[in-house]
Amino acid sequence: MVWIVLCVFGLGDFFFKASYKTKRVEFICLVVFLSIILVFRFGQGQDYFSYRYIYNQMPQNGFDFSVYKTVHGEIGYLILCNFFRCLHIPFEGFIACTALFEMVCFYRFCTTFQIDTPFILVLAYPTLYMTYFMSIIRQGIAIAVFLGILLPLYFNRRFKHYIIVTILCASIHSAALMFLLVLFLDKVKRVSFVQCGCFLSWVAGIVLTIPTVRRVLMSFGIDGINYYMKAGTSISIIAACERIFFLGIVTWLYLTTEKKKMMTLTYQMMYLTYLTSIAIYGFFVGYSNIASRLSSVMRFVELFLLIDGIKKIKFGNRQLLVCFFMMLESVMFVKNMNSYIQQGEYHNKESISSYEYVSIFNEKKIFSIRNVEEKFLLPDEIDKNHQI
Repeated sequence: MVWIVLCVFGLGDFFFKASYKTKRVEFICLVVFLSIILVFRFGQGQDYFSYRYIYNQMPQNGFDFSVYKTVHGEIGYLILCNFFRCLHIPFEGFIACTALFEMVCFYRFCTTFQIDTPFILVLAYPTLYMTYFMSIIRQGIAIAVFLGILLPLYFNRRFKHYIIVTILCASIHSAALMFLLVLFLDKVKRVSFVQCGCFLSWVAGIVLTIPTVRRVLMSFGIDGINYYMKAGTSISIIAACERIFFLGIVTWLYLTTEKKKMMTLTYQMMYLTYLTSIAIYGFFVGYSNIASRLSSVMRFVELFLLIDGIKKIKFGNRQLLVCFFMMLESVMFVKNMNSYIQQGEYHNKESISSYEYVSIFNEKKIFSIRNVEEKFLLPDEIDKNHQI
């Protein structure tokens, strides 16, 4: 139902005449609606209960760094959890705060770069919102910081602040270190250099799937990389094709904008950032987990590139492209929802049409629709789970 509502308002962006003020009001109402869903959710997302387990491992009467060695997560994230625990705030309160922070950052990104119209929510909902904001909390925070805080800092030339915030963000999710690459893009004189680099990174990524080359890379002893590489190659064909397809669309919009002499510094730098993200994915294409974690933190600049680029093409082409994206994102939505059901161990009766939203106001419901490992449950929940 939420997806249908977003699609209706998204189509209205390009098929019905309305003032910018009207579209902005619609955008704000939809963002508030999505924020409420995100803030009050319970048990939604594949990693909800594992994150809660980590949260509850933190001491409530002070900061004990010896505990951090026994749980998974970067130190900054664990300190953040520890701080909330010391305030005796339950995990549901922590989730509400992180959700609100993510949506505020997303809203700031949209308003700062003047893409605050309903159609952007059609592009953001299936993956950014449903995957990163709903489930992968640490990476969702990193992406939100990049979009809503770091990008405005970068374009305001506040590089020292940019570096400080990036380091703090990396203490929550180490993939945020990729944000430092953006600082070097300011020195690029020709976009074609980065385009060629992106192509070569994909070639190198394919070479890295060769066993001999993989063993050489692992010999450097980088634990974070070896953790994923030791399991062997795992190319996600669908994800790789999706990246290449979106790169093609974004590049076409970039070239169209350039041809019409409507190029701005903001658009060009966003495009270079996007190319860097796709290059990182291509370099690790044979190791889908690494590729996704390192590249996704910067990938969503494509939201700006798509919205701003679509506005600059002919009206007829604009409507066709919007309809195409509506169908494409609907397919992505179905694919992602099916993966949430499978990975979240929902019962077989669950499907997209019957997928239920569970909030803190009906927590018990979650145990009737999905399986949760007993080690992640609270004592009173174990009884409820057994009864169901």
